[in-house]
Amino acid sequence: MFKIGHSYGEPENMTRQLNGEICEVRIWNVIRSQEEIYKNMYDVDPQTTGLKAYWKFNEGKGDIAKDYTENGNDAKAYTKAI
Repeated sequence: MFKIGHSYGEPENMTRQLNGEICEVRIWNVIRSQEEIYKNMYDVDPQTTGLKAYWKFNEGKGDIAKDYTENGNDAKAYTKAI
């Protein structure tokens, strides 16, 4: 299980939850240069080579975050709605 915003362990034992919000998360399988990161800081094509998962967290309801790549890595929230 991939977790964002707290220490690792079982979901019922979360002790250091994130006190804030996460707008989006991207997972890459390639090394990105500083220039590439800067260029795509606010916008990225979901079909970009090496982008394995891209969650915008903008669904507004429910507990599933859609993966905007074609990889189908939809994510489930275990503590709060997305």
